[in-house]
Amino acid sequence: MYWLITYIRNLLFNKGLLRSYSFTDVFVLCVGNLRVGGTGKTPMVEYLIRNLHKEYNLAVLSLGYKRQTKGLKEITSADDYKSVGDEPKQMSEKFPDVRFFVNKDRNQAIEYIKQKYPSTQLIILDDAYQYRKTKPTKTILLTEYHRPFYSDFVLPYGRLRERRKEKRRADYIVVTKSPNEISVKDRQIIISSIKPLSNQQIFFSSIQYNEDLQSELMGKDVALLVGIDNPQPLISYLNTFCKVKQVLKFPDHHSFSEKETQMISKIKYPIITTEKDYSRLKDFNKKLYVQKIELEVDNSFLNMLKRDIEDFIL
Repeated sequence: MYWLITYIRNLLFNKGLLRSYSFTDVFVLCVGNLRVGGTGKTPMVEYLIRNLHKEYNLAVLSLGYKRQTKGLKEITSADDYKSVGDEPKQMSEKFPDVRFFVNKDRNQAIEYIKQKYPSTQLIILDDAYQYRKTKPTKTILLTEYHRPFYSDFVLPYGRLRERRKEKRRADYIVVTKSPNEISVKDRQIIISSIKPLSNQQIFFSSIQYNEDLQSELMGKDVALLVGIDNPQPLISYLNTFCKVKQVLKFPDHHSFSEKETQMISKIKYPIITTEKDYSRLKDFNKKLYVQKIELEVDNSFLNMLKRDIEDFIL
């Protein structure tokens, strides 16, 4: 049933019976995936901000998943994760000189950004691959190295939000969470499995862990508190310099109750968490160690993206 609903919906958009709005005066860059769960969207958006915000006047637009407010909202330092969502709040704190917005209606938000900040050249749409009402200038589709979309199925039989064929809407396909070193043969196997169209480019990215925690936690037993889909890569990294003795795994975007925070406070080990989870635990009365990450992508990806933005602006 889910497969049929998404198929009909996409067909209506493809035939023009449901309308997609495009924008000619601002470059709209969509980041998304086909799979439910973490494929590295937030690290990718942060990578784009970090590498583009000094060259282009940009804004970031998110849904603000599970926020307790409604409607269009520009994020300020006074907002907490409850009012704007944990991921937008996390990113806004890392990049205080970039404008962040949350809204369910992406087209309304884009029009608002254009009117209020007419110098905006680039708007990054966070997690908007399935938002067909907006037709982006370019689209980045993410798929995990160890859990690629071409080996998965549509819900409820698998974890895909829509059919594999819908990868055709992407301009760039980025294979995320790849090993730091991939052989030419392994790259080619993945590329052949994705079967890109003639207009699509495929790139590989990997997670780079910040090493700030190593000196302080070297050789110690620790607990890991996470609300991410697959914590195993993080556990493997932490075990290279400390010993993860306990893992507290919560649902994605989980709001911690008082009972849960009391339970967490009794843990005898130093507690490591992610940046996203920390945004929901800032008022916690026990010291938390935050493991930061960054994304590294093939150099050709950023060069190609900048050329596309320049061609559009000029």
